Amino acid sequence: MIIDSLDTLNHYSSLHPEFSKVIEVLNSNMYRNLPNGKHIIEKDRLYMIIEDQVHMPEVKCTLEAHKKYIDIQCVIEGSFSFGWKHIDVCNAVCKEYSEEADIMFFSDEPLEHYTLHSNQFAIFFPHDAHAPRTPSKYVKKVIFKVRV
Repeated sequence: MIIDSLDTLNHYSSLHPEFSKVIEVLNSNMYRNLPNGKHIIEKDRLYMIIEDQVHMPEVKCTLEAHKKYIDIQCVIEGSFSFGWKHIDVCNAVCKEYSEEADIMFFSDEPLEHYTLHSNQFAIFFPHDAHAPRTPSKYVKKVIFKVRV
């Protein structure tokens, strides 16, 4: 997992060939005029999900992990918290991996908790189980899904 400022995302462009395209989309600000939901950028190699959420009652969030995609979660406005645990120490699978949805769930408790604020991002690799929590106020996020 990587957490940093959106201003320095370009420092990570060498980690994956599609990261440069993510940076290009963010720099263009074109996502700001798009509705919530999934938007294809490069066929099945790269897409983004735009979502905004208002405060909801606190719920226990379940750790999730992906095999086919890297998540780059960017906070555009507001903030949100999430839990993290390395997949190698997750012991309690509560929903087996779905190839179609590229997701599996664990009932383990996160080892660490973090909060992302406006203009920050987190990169979750396939070994990063993460559990996004409901926002404390309002959050607008752009989540890029980058094919491994």
